[in-house]
Amino acid sequence: MGVYAHGKNVVEMPFLDFAPDLAYNAPVSGKGITLIDMDNAQPTTKGYQALNSPQALAGPALETVLGSTLAYFSNGAIQVFTGGPTHLYRWDGPHYTPVSGALVANDRWRFTQFGDDLIAINPGAPVGTNPAPVIHPQVYNHPGTSGGFVPLSSVPSAVGAPPDNPTCLCAVNGQVLMFKGNTWYCSGLGTDIIWTPDIQTQAGTGIFYDYPGTVVACAPIFRNCVVFKQTCTYLMNYVGGYPVWSNQLISDETGTWCQESVVVLPDSVAFLGSDDFYTCSGYTPQRIPNNFKEWFWDVADPTKFNLMQSRYDVTHGIAYWYFVTKSPPFPDVCDRWVAWNPRTGRWATGYLAQGAFSVPYPNQQPGWLSGLFFNQAQVLNGWSASPSTMRLSTGYFGSSNGFSQVMRVRPIYYVAPDSATVLPYHVTNLGDPDVNGPMTFLNQKDGWYYLRQTDRWHRFQIQTDGPDDIPGAGAQTGAEISALALDIRDSGWR
Repeated sequence: MGVYAHGKNVVEMPFLDFAPDLAYNAPVSGKGITLIDMDNAQPTTKGYQALNSPQALAGPALETVLGSTLAYFSNGAIQVFTGGPTHLYRWDGPHYTPVSGALVANDRWRFTQFGDDLIAINPGAPVGTNPAPVIHPQVYNHPGTSGGFVPLSSVPSAVGAPPDNPTCLCAVNGQVLMFKGNTWYCSGLGTDIIWTPDIQTQAGTGIFYDYPGTVVACAPIFRNCVVFKQTCTYLMNYVGGYPVWSNQLISDETGTWCQESVVVLPDSVAFLGSDDFYTCSGYTPQRIPNNFKEWFWDVADPTKFNLMQSRYDVTHGIAYWYFVTKSPPFPDVCDRWVAWNPRTGRWATGYLAQGAFSVPYPNQQPGWLSGLFFNQAQVLNGWSASPSTMRLSTGYFGSSNGFSQVMRVRPIYYVAPDSATVLPYHVTNLGDPDVNGPMTFLNQKDGWYYLRQTDRWHRFQIQTDGPDDIPGAGAQTGAEISALALDIRDSGWR
């Protein structure tokens, strides 16, 4: 064993990424260390930062939330709308107000805005369930109506009607696009109430012929629209004339699972594809580099991908996907998430103790950026309470050729927590169960956690609490950690 000199063998290991697929790959000394698990940690440009805690904003919704949205109107009003099995609702502070006539729905409500018109659709029932109740696309607060949701076809001056029970929709290029089965429909230019196909108004319809399956999602990309089946991806662009819109196949190998598995970013769309995560800016979808794909398919339940939720955190520039695991605490309720920071390429994961039953889509608007979700109890929550406990579990550090002894470790923070603990683990042969290391203690003077642990491989779990700052009160909230320093020395070759 080498002679120990205090501080001589300190190695600083920056956190590289959430990479459970590389859990047993030793990081190169001085380059960094991977993370194999975590909770309540979002990826930042410096490292990882503790998330704010959820805070209940109201009591339970009046009925099961089958879909929700956050609408932004030209008068500056920002309102939450939900759809249930029998009505559409507006959330007014602590109360929910029915804003539609009686409806019958067994599937997700989806929404888009065309100017100040909020349009809601519902397929009626999941694919393969018959009979599906007929649900006409609804519009909220259209001029000349009573102020609530009414069928689009019933508003004054309406010409024709959009399809009943469409699967998804979006507003783009001054028109509303709706999709049902293998067919697309568009309203006239500059209006959402003209639907009878006419070359003069540019209302039209068409069919996606060449690949099987129904349209499951769509997303605006500038003045175009990305359209997804489960097996392929199209780009629709406006051409005018008799065709109105053309479509180009941009991937015949991957599509997506549902509307909520697509996250609209400022310059592209990101989505869970047939086999991996992708981005698309109007051209062929590109894989998002990651080192957790194998882990994801082991943990997630692919039969429940149609229940996925997603959101884009505008404040931090992070895309979130919420999914159902193979052993969820609440059946059919999203209980874990993965998040991606496009600026750094870093990923993160976390757990949802309350479950995410419905996430408003879109989730954030000017003036309300903290994000929202309905938990399994149908209670609306915002990510607006003080930062919660953050946990990070590192990958292994060491060598298969020899033993090493870790004398002490020190987390390196940009924002220090109120308190923290470090749990050491070690193992001689990778793949064997971890052995708990010796109890560590924090030296308040130098910030090091002292231990004496000898083995081939070492890893650590860091848990922070606080700081208990009110979100928005300062430039940053939540403990932020960037690296782990280790004081380590060789301990023989055996």
